[in-house]
Amino acid sequence: MALFVIIACEDSVKYIPQENDDTHLIEFNQFSIILPKDFKYEQMDGIDSFVGSLKNKKSSFIFDYGRYSQGPPLNKESFMLEKQKHVDFSSLVLFYSLTKEKFKKGTNENIDIRNILSEIENLKFEMIEGITDSLTESRETFTCLYSFDYKDKKYTVPYHVPDEERNELENYKLIVDTIGSYQRSIALWKDETNSNISSVHFEPLDENISNKLFLGIRSDMEFDEYELIEIFKTIQIK
Repeated sequence: MALFVIIACEDSVKYIPQENDDTHLIEFNQFSIILPKDFKYEQMDGIDSFVGSLKNKKSSFIFDYGRYSQGPPLNKESFMLEKQKHVDFSSLVLFYSLTKEKFKKGTNENIDIRNILSEIENLKFEMIEGITDSLTESRETFTCLYSFDYKDKKYTVPYHVPDEERNELENYKLIVDTIGSYQRSIALWKDETNSNISSVHFEPLDENISNKLFLGIRSDMEFDEYELIEIFKTIQIK
């Protein structure tokens, strides 16, 4: 028996029924995704990217396809890798404020904070629970520390994690793999006391590809973790 597929079009979007009668493939020129049939595309205005929403009465998937689309949230590995590149400015300012008088005492030297980075050596960054840092004597349950050599002496400086970064580190489970020319990061929201804000991110591995894709859900927990993973895995970028 021949299978006839009905395709509905609106605003360059196609709805293609799947073998499972409860779902359809929503296809754009840039990407496609399979969702339950009650999800429909709603256009949104974007400045320099293609943005829109896929909605039913309970949930909304927001997407952004473009050069400056939102990247994935932090996990411990990506957080550590980023912070080990250089001392965060807030920690650098703290180091300067706590040591400038010490360095100036007995000399005519005036330390320029802009030059400190170039003189720092053996930089390390670590996350330690319940440690007291050596400069401020403060104690936190979630403490990050920079340690480095400066002018032949060793120093330890705290990095006080902003609430936004702390929220990402504590409340997301990240699943990262490679799909074609993209790194795919599935970020699953773990805080069940608040609305689900899980997301998937496609970032190009090829330097000749500039556009990224972000697609995130705003939901009242309509889908569980495993259902969201299956939905995110249906996304194909063209």
